[in-house]
Amino acid sequence: MREIVPEGWSFFTKSPRGAFVVAYDEHGVEVGTAPNAQPRWAFGLNRASRLGAIDVDRIIERLNRDAWRPCSTGASVLACGAGLERQRVRITNDAQILCGDVTLARQEPVPWAFRGTEAPFEKVAKVEVRCA
Repeated sequence: MREIVPEGWSFFTKSPRGAFVVAYDEHGVEVGTAPNAQPRWAFGLNRASRLGAIDVDRIIERLNRDAWRPCSTGASVLACGAGLERQRVRITNDAQILCGDVTLARQEPVPWAFRGTEAPFEKVAKVEVRCA
């Protein structure tokens, strides 16, 4: 099998230990992601529910590195982003899921042994997303 697929299974999957970015609105409510198993998404058959993650990736590609600010352990996403200037970003998309003011928060996954706790925010960035 190694001769056919030398990369192994990792070619097809992302590491579960890698950091992830979540988008929040101005009230600190998570936006851009939705449970797929809902009637409005045809119980996962309609792939439109996954477009929010694509928008997050497009926004991150266009952000300057200095847009991110470290966050203290235990602080909320709103507290981490307080006083941070919004960076303007233009993205092109069909669904226009993440348009307007968004706060992005980078988090490390919680190990299975601590699954009852929430992942602390590592960094945050405030963004004004203009959709075209």
